[in-house]
Amino acid sequence: MAYARGTHPDTTGGMANPPLTSCSDTVVKRLLWWAKEEADDPDAFIQVSSGPDKKKLSKVELLQMASKFSHMLKKSGLAFETIANSLPNSLERVVTDLGIILAGGTVMNTHPAETNPDGYYSLLKQSEAKAVIVYPRKDSKEWSLIEKNIGSKPVVHGVVYEYNCDEAPEVRKIIVVSRLDVWQDKHLEDTPAFMTKVEKLEYTFVNTEVAADQLAYIFTTRGNNTGKKKLVPRSHSSLISLGHSFCGLTNFKKEYLSYFNSSPFGSMSGFPYPFFIYGLSVTFIDETESKEDQEKAFLRYWKSICNKRMTLPFPPNFLAETVSRNPNAYLGTHESMVTGFSLTTWQSLKLLGTSWGGILYVYQTAETGIISKQIFFDALLYNDGDCGVPETGVQIRITDSQGLTIGPEQVGHIEVKSPNFYDGKLKSIEKEREESLTADGWFRTNDLGYLSRMGRLIFKARKCDVIFHNSVIVYPRLVEMAIKQCAGVLHAVAVPVPNRTSYQDICAFVVPHSENPATSADVLKFMRRFSTDPDRGEMPVPQHVLIMAGLPKDRDNHDEFDRRLLKKWALDHFLTKERSANVPVII
Repeated sequence: MAYARGTHPDTTGGMANPPLTSCSDTVVKRLLWWAKEEADDPDAFIQVSSGPDKKKLSKVELLQMASKFSHMLKKSGLAFETIANSLPNSLERVVTDLGIILAGGTVMNTHPAETNPDGYYSLLKQSEAKAVIVYPRKDSKEWSLIEKNIGSKPVVHGVVYEYNCDEAPEVRKIIVVSRLDVWQDKHLEDTPAFMTKVEKLEYTFVNTEVAADQLAYIFTTRGNNTGKKKLVPRSHSSLISLGHSFCGLTNFKKEYLSYFNSSPFGSMSGFPYPFFIYGLSVTFIDETESKEDQEKAFLRYWKSICNKRMTLPFPPNFLAETVSRNPNAYLGTHESMVTGFSLTTWQSLKLLGTSWGGILYVYQTAETGIISKQIFFDALLYNDGDCGVPETGVQIRITDSQGLTIGPEQVGHIEVKSPNFYDGKLKSIEKEREESLTADGWFRTNDLGYLSRMGRLIFKARKCDVIFHNSVIVYPRLVEMAIKQCAGVLHAVAVPVPNRTSYQDICAFVVPHSENPATSADVLKFMRRFSTDPDRGEMPVPQHVLIMAGLPKDRDNHDEFDRRLLKKWALDHFLTKERSANVPVII
């Protein structure tokens, strides 16, 4: 019977930390605690942009700005309400997120919801949001949806507008966060620069009566497994407990220069837990800027902290891509890197592996938090799919299609029990939450894998990505890893294509290197030789290889390619012979 429980000791850092008592069991209390205990600490959040100067907020400044925004919400009739926040990483995002929580409200992250109008409005309804915070810009899909139903004039402090939309009737207000760049200045004549306006407000509001079990944050999943984005609500105590788990990953110490956050603040992996748990400074790239400016900012920041101790969690794929485009960029040596399962990320790690004291791999879901982890000191030693041992307090089992627990080394469905399972109360998701659990209370991850005889979790594939070719189950990531060993191959993604005889064929999208690029014939020849190598074991050969100029990135996780879109492209190419104009040219 394959079953594992996390029993290894927790290894949190030795920094000062308010104990989890009734005096520190909410985000509000913790923010007040840090502002009081470390008022002389100048850095809480540091924003790095393409400009010459870094912008930062101290703990006291952060509390002042957030509490002023909280008062703005109270004056607008939005205190204690759920508010959807769509801002990218920026000081404005920090101030608005915390302002909502200080007002006794709930933050709902909408970043992953922006891809289509129906999904966007559906999540607004499910979350019971009464307002939306938006950064208006020319290329914003969300702004284009909101703009047509917004009031002509602001009603509160020049930034709060009335809103009336049939698709989202519960949303009453829109909060426009502007920096008055050239485009905004032209289209938002009556809207002041947000941070300047908030700073000038006289009154503050902090709801100190917030309860530990009150809803604080609603994370939004990407929907990679089901195709449907889901809401994951968490209470104040759940958020803090999750933070302790994340902060236990590395030995945070005050003398570290910084904790660099490269994930969206609104995602579970990007929420600034180190600040709330240890009061640690959080540095991030200003994502309101263009991708080109973000890269410039990143390179300048990177250069400034080389050879100093730091922790970088969940590195974006552009980290490796930026370095590859700038070979003179010196990486230095840093304390640790934390990442999650992604082939492109592992490719990045192998490029950057010598720059880290240790690489900590984490397997997690938004619903459960961290499931398992392992640390290694050389990316080249990583074994494909090895997720390490269960996190403290987490139980893992593997079941077959009938729901019966199976033995070690047998691939099946990964099911989990976690002390950090999401607990927030939200009517619209209760049925969905109940359906995600087995009759005996285990969470279905919709991932496939097995437990080794040593109790290590080995990830094989997401259930929705598996390819059924003839009578064989094909794990696309293994095919992709094999193809990428072919000379002249840069990227590879394998997806299914329907076939009346074999049920599904394997279609490999391949991006070649610019120098000595591989052809489809090269890839097929390599894979046929690879599949017959007795030392490697059996490996299915793709029936189709399409050489591409580029592959689309997953909009919400830039370390992944968009498999759902690639499946559609494959269908278009082989079944309808008509490809979207957005499909990169097949070479």
